[in-house]
Amino acid sequence: MTTTPIRAAPALRVLCAVFAATAAVSARAASQEAALVARVVGGQARIVKVDPATGAERTLYGVDPPARWLSDVRVAPSGKYIAVLETSRGHVSNYVYDRLPLNRLVVLDTSGRIVQIVERDVRRFTWRCDSDKLALITGPYREGGFEFRPDSVLLHDVAANSDVPVAFPIRPTEVVWAAFDSSVYVGRPSGDDSLEVWRLHLSTGNISRTPYRGLLFSPSGAFYLTRSSGLRSRPGWHVVERVTGRESALPDTSVGVVRGWAFSTGDQLLLIRRQTELLGRAVGGPRASLGRSRVRGYAVYDVASRRVSGRGDGDPSESIAASPGVVPIVRGGRVEILRGPIP
Repeated sequence: MTTTPIRAAPALRVLCAVFAATAAVSARAASQEAALVARVVGGQARIVKVDPATGAERTLYGVDPPARWLSDVRVAPSGKYIAVLETSRGHVSNYVYDRLPLNRLVVLDTSGRIVQIVERDVRRFTWRCDSDKLALITGPYREGGFEFRPDSVLLHDVAANSDVPVAFPIRPTEVVWAAFDSSVYVGRPSGDDSLEVWRLHLSTGNISRTPYRGLLFSPSGAFYLTRSSGLRSRPGWHVVERVTGRESALPDTSVGVVRGWAFSTGDQLLLIRRQTELLGRAVGGPRASLGRSRVRGYAVYDVASRRVSGRGDGDPSESIAASPGVVPIVRGGRVEILRGPIP
């Protein structure tokens, strides 16, 4: 593997907008075609490829738990590759790790063939929109907090099997690759109950701090999401206009709670609706009870027009990955493909 320092480069073509959050739209039978869907199953032991039209699943890759497990599966924008984090279990002696848990990033093609393994202790990653490049955050495991100590940010080229280190002034815990301005954004928690966000502009190589308080950008780049613990503002999610910094209204939580941005275009949010199932009575008097919360449905909220543009039943599960602009919804035990945006 080759490693070169970051430098100014020609403008790179970005074809789409893909972010970590999932989304949902109204379902149609015709929308089940030409989509790649993958999920981690079997107690985090296997990645399976799902055929939404038939419900059939085919194993692409597997490990042997509890020594190893899989998490955070993501489909490349082109649908050519699937990436997943594979964690090797650490070892504890006298209540102290003498061998830390270790991550590696496994890149597969759609047949399950291993294209590449990135042995970099990867903790966060995101696909670039031309699909053969990734932005990575690496660092060793650490108990508590984010469960790792940020070490480096790398731009990784799958085709060339090469890394470009990026020297940000901070050690970030989050990363996105934003299509709306051809930039990589990173963030870390700041003291004012938000994120400190920095930007690498790919066409110039310039690195600068931004005024943004979050980096979950809408596909158009007009808005971003930030979450507050209540230290300095109302607890929960906030939608902020990226250019002006003004907050935009969110619907009442009776409509649903924020899951993330929808689709690969526009400014529509996915809201999920939960329902608590009563499992039994708990010790503590006649009013005490045991229950579990399940996602029962979703709504799509258009931030620009401030209206709910669609609703549906089913769970837009975060554990399932799909091609950009395509969202997997679990309904009746089956994975269905939903497309948008909703007009």
